[in-house]
Amino acid sequence: MLAFGHVSFMSVLVGFLPYAENLFLLVIVGLLLSLIGLIWFGILNLRRPVLSRWQWLPLATGLLGFISFVGLRGEEITASFLFFRTLFALGLIGLGVTLWLEKPVQPEMVR
Repeated sequence: MLAFGHVSFMSVLVGFLPYAENLFLLVIVGLLLSLIGLIWFGILNLRRPVLSRWQWLPLATGLLGFISFVGLRGEEITASFLFFRTLFALGLIGLGVTLWLEKPVQPEMVR
């Protein structure tokens, strides 16, 4: 939803679809669902570790995204918003690298 909603920023699309600006709602809903999912996964990961390293990273990434996109929102783009948004993006990159480096779990054969 988040990626598809960003199509609404294309000015060429407004000529073809009169309601293209309403697709921006998908950006808002997608971002909120992403933040809720990251925070929820982070809390669950701290209670029962799923990741072998950096168990705190999903929760920290979700909280940084919440601070930047919900707490520091406004009509003007401020330096603090850009700072927290950059940390959020780096957290997503770190989470992707962490998940990529995880060893796959082999299910045990029950006899």
